[in-house]
Amino acid sequence: MGNPGDVYDGKAIAVALWNFSARVQIGPAPQLALPDDVGAAALLEAALGRLPEAPDRRLALEVQSDVPRQVGLAGSSAIVVAALQALCAWFEIRLHPAELAERALAAEVEDLGIVAGPMDRVIQAYGGLVHMDFAPPRGAHSYRRLDPSLLPPMFLAWDPAPGEMSGVPHADVRRRWERGDPAVREAMAVFPGLVDRALACLESGDREGFMTRVNRNFDTRASIWPCRARDVEMVRVGRECGAAVKFAGSGGAVVGFLRDEAERSAVEKAYAEAGFRCVRPRLDPPPESAA
Repeated sequence: MGNPGDVYDGKAIAVALWNFSARVQIGPAPQLALPDDVGAAALLEAALGRLPEAPDRRLALEVQSDVPRQVGLAGSSAIVVAALQALCAWFEIRLHPAELAERALAAEVEDLGIVAGPMDRVIQAYGGLVHMDFAPPRGAHSYRRLDPSLLPPMFLAWDPAPGEMSGVPHADVRRRWERGDPAVREAMAVFPGLVDRALACLESGDREGFMTRVNRNFDTRASIWPCRARDVEMVRVGRECGAAVKFAGSGGAVVGFLRDEAERSAVEKAYAEAGFRCVRPRLDPPPESAA
């Protein structure tokens, strides 16, 4: 909730899903060895450059990721965060999750020129369900953990045909913001209030109120955001089944909420018939990750 306002010092509520993961493995090497995948190599090298001290770069880094690509599920930031966590463990460096998230964001935004906000990196560094207030200066005080059981039943749906990198639409909206586009400015002013009201609904058990804000988040975003026809179709499919639906990220995937579990089978069938994939989100980490 609240995205893409995190790019503009807004607020957000985000949850980490364990259906997919990125893993980085490190070993000694005569010199720095990176994967053949150019994109993954750039992300890993940017993460390495964001450690708080200059490390010995005689390392071999490998990455494994099953996060669907270019569908707004934070696959790039997952690699950067996983790399920073692995590198910190390797060099015995301790970073608070808030600091780790800031270094991950700097690696992508400052080193690789990607237009992005802190939300994805914060939730991947913290895990669970987190309320975030990005008013500067950001730090550990900006984030509060919430009980994931507050959420209504969820689903995640995505398009198996990848779209474009999230930085592309973000860059367009950013340019409009910098020009003072009134539509963009007005939309960005709406998102923090939606987060405040959504949080109040979660904490009071007002499921209908929360779902209303989920839909409003997408509708506000769609008023300024270049949405592909397939992305709009994903939202429509869920809403016609009675669910509240919004983008998970920048398009290509949606997150939806149900009034009760009895609605799940109809939603999953509708998405399958429309050519989309749909899963029940896993909110608890597997035992090896929790350790």
